[in-house]
Amino acid sequence: TRLMSSPQSVQVDRQLGGQWRWIQNKGHRYPVQIVLGPERLSGEWWQKIFARDYYQVWATGLGRCWIFQDHPNGQFYLHGYFD
Repeated sequence: TRLMSSPQSVQVDRQLGGQWRWIQNKGHRYPVQIVLGPERLSGEWWQKIFARDYYQVWATGLGRCWIFQDHPNGQFYLHGYFD
């Protein structure tokens, strides 16, 4: 796994029913083929409470990447890539 030095905000477009269609990062849209997850992580980390849903996502042009949705704000972030 290659983690980003800091997670990058991304947009995720989903159909009704929750199926992911594409990820937008830095103005580029990447079609999504496969999504695994969510895997929910929560608790205190470095004395800061967090709650996130992590997904493994295969997207054309990005490859296999790791994306999380932060709670409670609902924003998605690109956290890293799998080799």
